[in-house]
Amino acid sequence: MGENERGADDVGRSPSDDDLGAWRSPRAHRRHAEATAAVTARAWGELQAHGRPDPPAEPVVETPFGPTVAFSWPGEGTPLVLLHGAGTSSLMWVPVVAELPGRAVVALDVVGDPGRSTQTAPVRDADDLASWLDTALSGLGVERAHVVGASYGGWLAFAYARRSPARVASLSLVEPVLDPLRRGFWTYGLRVGAALALPRRLGDPWLRRLRMGVLADHPDTRTVALLGQTRFRRRLPRPVPVDDADLGALAVPLLVVLGSESPIHESPALAARVRAARPDARVHVLDEAGHTLPVDAADRVAPLLAAFADEVDGAAGCHASGTAG
Repeated sequence: MGENERGADDVGRSPSDDDLGAWRSPRAHRRHAEATAAVTARAWGELQAHGRPDPPAEPVVETPFGPTVAFSWPGEGTPLVLLHGAGTSSLMWVPVVAELPGRAVVALDVVGDPGRSTQTAPVRDADDLASWLDTALSGLGVERAHVVGASYGGWLAFAYARRSPARVASLSLVEPVLDPLRRGFWTYGLRVGAALALPRRLGDPWLRRLRMGVLADHPDTRTVALLGQTRFRRRLPRPVPVDDADLGALAVPLLVVLGSESPIHESPALAARVRAARPDARVHVLDEAGHTLPVDAADRVAPLLAAFADEVDGAAGCHASGTAG
């Protein structure tokens, strides 16, 4: 179903309601909440085993687009602010956070996606998204951060860095949506959806072939993903491709991490385009990796993020202790 199409569950909603991200039924919302609780409990346990003894603080900040939930881990250095992909939540970053013990980290649930934030006003374009993030960070007391975005979150992070460079110590884009989606992406999405809909004994092998093994390993994670993608009415702007002029005009240090087997873009071509537009950028293409790098390749992504942040902080003379939240 397209973003502007209406389903049977949407009948009777007012036009203003239809502009907001929301669950298509109370039952879907309830099932998602139950599965998310199980995923969250497992995630905090995993982090405890990796040197994060306490669950994160979960501040809620008011923004013009709705109350926003953040997950904040105290630690050293300028905070890393993590922005998730479309149809997901901050939980996708847990494998990366596990690889960053002792570092200040803040992950935000984007309004209009199926996390714990609630959208109360339409988000029309990239300017609105940047305004939302700016207000959220101010409410969290984060004046300057290493901003990290994955997939759709990469496009959001880029939009923010273009508009508020003074607040962005560096920008790290992990499998970002910068180019028009490649022709085969929709087929890939249909294959993932079909695998999720099949009984596990049939669907799990397909998920692993599609580099979505985490959905095969944990039934509750599978439920969260399936409901978030199919039963949540997402109302956020479609990403606009980023051209070479915009890349060249970006006024902050840039790291780009791509998967060699990405279904959304031709990674070698995008890497070459970024290097040409921003010769000073750090660009990495990870071998035998797909689109979900924060989940499937966290042990390779996190060291790149940490090293880049340390490099930027060192160059700026600001590698100092701090806390997030």
